[in-house]
Amino acid sequence: MVRNGARRLTLPPLGPEQAVALLHALLPGYRTAPDSLRELAAFCGGLPLALRVLAERAALRPRTALARLMAEIRGECESSHLFGLGEDSTDLAAVM
Repeated sequence: MVRNGARRLTLPPLGPEQAVALLHALLPGYRTAPDSLRELAAFCGGLPLALRVLAERAALRPRTALARLMAEIRGECESSHLFGLGEDSTDLAAVM
């Protein structure tokens, strides 16, 4: 599916260090514990799109501890809303 001129780009999963570095870059002002970033990176399997979507969720709630956000995400694992941000333009299901 192509939206607004987007093109498909196939990326391999990132390694653990690369995934954590990407999260640092996506969450510059977010207070994060290194263990929480590693946990989030592992949860996403190093998949760049998953990392981006979950980082965006964290960025929308900068006062929420990343550990708490991860607990919420784990609770949503069975839900189809896991990668949704509430807007069609940023919902992973809508762009896949």
